[in-house]
Amino acid sequence: MIWRFSKGGRDSSALSLNWSNRSFFSKTGLFLLGIVQFCIFGAAPTNDNFSSSTLLTRPSDVIVSSNIGATAEFSEPPHAGTAPARSVWWRFRPATDGVLRLSTEGSTFDTRLAFYTGVRLTSLTAVGYNDNAAPGRKWSEVALPVLPDRTYHIALDGIGGATGQLRLGYNFEARAVHAVQTSTQSEQGATGVAISSATIVPEGEAVILTATATNHYSRFSHWQTLAGGYISCSPVFTITPTNDLHAVAVFRPRTFTEEFDLPLIFEGDWRGTNITRPHGPENSIRSRPFTGSGTSRLRMTRPTRGGRGSFEFRVSSERSWDTLVFWVNETLHATWSGEVPWTVHEFDMPPGDVTLQWIYSKDAQGNAGEDLAMIDNLFIPPPVSVSFHATLQGGERWLTLTGDKEQCWRVEASRDLRAWHVLTDQRTDGAGQLRLRVPDWTSLYVRARPQ
Repeated sequence: MIWRFSKGGRDSSALSLNWSNRSFFSKTGLFLLGIVQFCIFGAAPTNDNFSSSTLLTRPSDVIVSSNIGATAEFSEPPHAGTAPARSVWWRFRPATDGVLRLSTEGSTFDTRLAFYTGVRLTSLTAVGYNDNAAPGRKWSEVALPVLPDRTYHIALDGIGGATGQLRLGYNFEARAVHAVQTSTQSEQGATGVAISSATIVPEGEAVILTATATNHYSRFSHWQTLAGGYISCSPVFTITPTNDLHAVAVFRPRTFTEEFDLPLIFEGDWRGTNITRPHGPENSIRSRPFTGSGTSRLRMTRPTRGGRGSFEFRVSSERSWDTLVFWVNETLHATWSGEVPWTVHEFDMPPGDVTLQWIYSKDAQGNAGEDLAMIDNLFIPPPVSVSFHATLQGGERWLTLTGDKEQCWRVEASRDLRAWHVLTDQRTDGAGQLRLRVPDWTSLYVRARPQ
């Protein structure tokens, strides 16, 4: 028989007593052999649980401790993308703006750090994390801007449940920081998303803002302030805030080059048709009906400034045998066959006149589906229309660009036509004009590129 006695609980040393009583027979009779085993188990760290995290009170320090005996709690979030195993916790509450730097260099095991805000373990928001400070290194480092009178929670864990002696070095630098927020403004049903690479940035550091339209019928227009002031017309751009920043991404309906309304201007035997889409009825164009084998062609030539074009298409045909092919000038760009639901296809094109061609081919051996291909909502970047007018006012050089209204332009200057410097990323006003001051160089070349 075996007895086990334990002293203490989860957060204290445990004493275990094992007693084994066994009977043995020998020529001299019966005797008892008793074996007693004592095992002392290491205590769990005092900051094992989120609720018992250790408060960091100094502006900088190096903490030498251990995660031996530490555990993972129920509903504890993954740290640096990995399930928790042997985590310990600290918390930090700054009195001013600043940057908190953390490092586990000198720890005896492979660490990972995670940084959170929130008041409950089940609803924490991750604001930063790090596994390895650099390739080949097993310690972790993170530097994060922090705001005053907010509690930040720090979790340190071992990779794969590793334990050992840990070193947590930290340093708080009082420094101005700026909050960054993004939102969207949709016009006439257009939709999109806007994100920022950081929600808080230290003074003098940059943040990347990204705006993306969420469907083929929407396009990004520009970034603006909450008050409507213009910021940028680039969907992805870098900015160094000098104050708190709230950037609004404006999305507008896309204007298609061809929606295949009457009259149709193209070469070939495709024909217009009215269809019902999830967003409502609209005109489209389809390959001609077939009674046997043959081909149906659609061809059009349009001027363009070059860039990325797109169209929607649908195919319903005998797989592998009946096909839709798409050509850009003399280059075969794509082939489809079988059942393809309405899909957006994007393609690149050079500047100048571009010829697009769709050919639907059917063989004579069999039939499947509706034996057709359909095209809708074609977009080709329009050609550039721009002019410059230079003036001298008060000893300063000014340049007026005239083009399409509310068109985004990147204007660049050069002394030698080799090295170009960005003067501005701006958009023309409602009259199609953009006015800017240019450098007072002896030799000055200026170019503008639509964005």
